[in-house]
Amino acid sequence: MMGLPELLLILAGAALTVAACWSLGRVLFRRLELPSAAQFGLGAALLSLPVFALLAAGVARNRTLFALLAVAVVPALLTARPRCPSLPRIHPVAAAVAAVYGFLYLVHALAPEIQPDAAGYHLGLVREWLRLNAFSGRAGFYEALPHGLEMLFVPAYALGAHSAAKLVHLTFLAATVPLATDAARRLGLAPLTGTFAGLLYATLPVAGVTGASAYNDAALVFFLLLTFDLLLVAEGPGAIPLVAAAAGIAAGFCYAIKMSGGLAAAGGLVWLLYRRRWRAAGWFALSSAFIAGPWVARNALLFGNPVAPFFNRLFPNPHFHPATEAALFEMLRDYGGVGLASSIPALAFGGRALQGLVGPVLLLLPLGLLALRRPRIRLLPLTGLVLMLPWFLNLGARFLMPALLFFALALMAVLPRRAAAAIVALSAVLSLPPVAGWYSDPDAWRLRGLPLRAALRLEPESEYLNRTLWTTELASLVGRHAAPGEAVLDLFGAPAAYTDAVLVRPWTSASADRMRAALELAADQADGVLASYEARWQPTEVTALRFLLEEPQGPDWSLFEVRLEGIPEEALQAARLAARPNVWEAPLALDGNWTTKWAPWQRPRAGDYFEVRFPQPVTVSGASLLGLRRENQTQIRFLGRRRDGGWLLLAARPHVIPYPALDLRRSAVAVLRREGISWILAPVRGAPLAAIGRDLLKNPAEWGVTDAGSVRGVHLFRISPDRSPAQP
Repeated sequence: MMGLPELLLILAGAALTVAACWSLGRVLFRRLELPSAAQFGLGAALLSLPVFALLAAGVARNRTLFALLAVAVVPALLTARPRCPSLPRIHPVAAAVAAVYGFLYLVHALAPEIQPDAAGYHLGLVREWLRLNAFSGRAGFYEALPHGLEMLFVPAYALGAHSAAKLVHLTFLAATVPLATDAARRLGLAPLTGTFAGLLYATLPVAGVTGASAYNDAALVFFLLLTFDLLLVAEGPGAIPLVAAAAGIAAGFCYAIKMSGGLAAAGGLVWLLYRRRWRAAGWFALSSAFIAGPWVARNALLFGNPVAPFFNRLFPNPHFHPATEAALFEMLRDYGGVGLASSIPALAFGGRALQGLVGPVLLLLPLGLLALRRPRIRLLPLTGLVLMLPWFLNLGARFLMPALLFFALALMAVLPRRAAAAIVALSAVLSLPPVAGWYSDPDAWRLRGLPLRAALRLEPESEYLNRTLWTTELASLVGRHAAPGEAVLDLFGAPAAYTDAVLVRPWTSASADRMRAALELAADQADGVLASYEARWQPTEVTALRFLLEEPQGPDWSLFEVRLEGIPEEALQAARLAARPNVWEAPLALDGNWTTKWAPWQRPRAGDYFEVRFPQPVTVSGASLLGLRRENQTQIRFLGRRRDGGWLLLAARPHVIPYPALDLRRSAVAVLRREGISWILAPVRGAPLAAIGRDLLKNPAEWGVTDAGSVRGVHLFRISPDRSPAQP
């Protein structure tokens, strides 16, 4: 019985959060005849706003969050009138599937969190926010994403930790089934059609593994369906403005959950305008902006990009590099070579390559396109096709979930009832964890087993985690050495939800890019990778020097250090720097550290430049630009600006002088220290950045680090106290 108090806290945290959501929706939208699932969803969207405000104000303490839940729950308790509703007759197939999967998902949701992104950033950020009682304010890929659903995880986590947050997410998956029933009714279909469709979707392996964990995809699908359901009412004759506002709240929360959910607001507005519901369109747009607006405004204020961490070429800023964003998109478009052609078998029978298993029923879903022949229900496959658009940018199975639900609705709408029941039953059997193991990839991302003892806390959490998610051992290693709030450059991927140290991934921001690049350069000096691009000319008086890339010779251009001949040190220190693009990192080319650089951090274009501007005219006779030998950017023009503002060609092309191997390890560690990093978690084998870990382990004195311990070939290195970097 040792686990009973913990189990009660988990259930209490989830139940209070869910009750608060339902209460808000019931009280604020009591004028509308909405099912409880819709009331719950609207209340959840509204509850996220005060949690956001508490975190933004830095006062999100446990007692404040609990008071918020209490205030939200009380109105429904005071206004509720006890009644005994008549229960509709439940189809035996639907009842059996709901019972089996309800139990399966509940057990998995109660068990400790083991799914990668949930144990990584979803709950890792929630844990950090609760430790700080505020948002971290740190620039990072995950930090910049909208976190509408995580706002609901926060109060649940404060009371019941990881599993309480998982149960909140599971509630949205469960509520999708009655909401699909309501949507079917509004389309003139039999309610059972919607029930079957909801169950078909909810029992898919990819829906189960996400819905029973602290991801956000199942919640996004729920709110997309809620938007669709409410729009069916809002676009009809005689609808009151409150219905359109409710639809807008749901659509805005789709964006607040996930940026791809912005399709709901855009699509809903287009639909209302097409139907000439001008007033409804206005209310819909205003309420969408009201819910999504805080996340857009936060990114604009903190990062200079309202849609950070994406579209950084459109909104240039010092926090994120366009090159890293482009590389991420390139990877997500084909997941290492899977591509569209092979995605069907990967989704239906694989489950590993695209990080999720849909199951064989995927092959039947195209039959739902037959609904295009029927005027009213053609909305279902058309909506599914629209919601597929984000999937073409990210082929991961989770990004297909919104379309899968609407295709399931379309399929159930065109099938006879017996055939529909048979398909639901067959898909449910094929999706059971033991059965799915027969045809899917052994490493498919799906639910496995039935962790009942872990769910009931009869098995200690640490034992369950060590058995199912070994990387929690890395979190324990970090926790034993790093103090809460200390920053760790994580080159492997430890679960942030299980440590109070701050884990910084090596690609998640401009700062992280700089640290990774410095470490890679320092670890790759065996044969010498640097070269000096030099030019000399007659001493000339100038007010500025510009190094202009006339024609790119490759995909990259970097200036690690700029040296100017004949210029006094005081004039150089007083100089102002300019660059196109990425002016923010121009000072790195004059900071004396050979592992930092100015670079466009996007494919260089003709006309890109680096410029040094002097407060007074100076006489200069040459310049050397330290860059990478492999980049071979020789089409550089050296220009000087005269007193009259005109530009003078000083040299047309540099001479390239290769450097021998250099020891830049201390310089690289100085970069990490400057960025606030105290520790490095690095693999020494089998991982993309293992070369760095091996060199750290082999030459700790040269790097200025000490090995604090390791788990399965991943070492934790402590960065030694500040020392001046040793320069060549």
